Amino acid sequence: MIKKITLIIAVVLFAVGANAQFKFKSIGGGLALGSKAAVNKSGNAQMGFGLYINGLAQIVEKIDAEVSFAYYFPSEPVSGFKFKLTTFNINGHYNFLQNDKLTAYGLAGLNFSFGKVEIGPISSSTSKVGFNIGAGGAYGITSKLDAVGQIGYTIGDADQLFINLGIAYKF
Repeated sequence: MIKKITLIIAVVLFAVGANAQFKFKSIGGGLALGSKAAVNKSGNAQMGFGLYINGLAQIVEKIDAEVSFAYYFPSEPVSGFKFKLTTFNINGHYNFLQNDKLTAYGLAGLNFSFGKVEIGPISSSTSKVGFNIGAGGAYGITSKLDAVGQIGYTIGDADQLFINLGIAYKF
């Protein structure tokens, strides 16, 4: 799985590097919320919180590329049982509204989810791939800082609603 992710990242970076208009726009992070990022006492998926970081680059005038990583806080619904989830995303943004203060966009991309269950000394890990769809926006707080937020859904083996709220530093 790691080899596949490395290959995908290399292809994306090569494709982006071939475009003369490419420029880094921002780096940021904040709070992540996933509708199935934790486990309850019955063993069912439930809402979980975590932290995310992301980077954003402009490909052409209305299209940006985003790479993000989310770490969800482990859930321990019962003693001796722990569930951990992390996600890696490569998304494209289509900016349908863009001015000095406000940007609004639709997004689509790939999600790689990595889950791990630990029961005492025994652990099991899995990875799943999905497709992200959603929308988001940024509001300029200062000339260098944006308040950012996005909501989306991952379709595939790791279905879940996600919401990210944070701050981005603009280059």
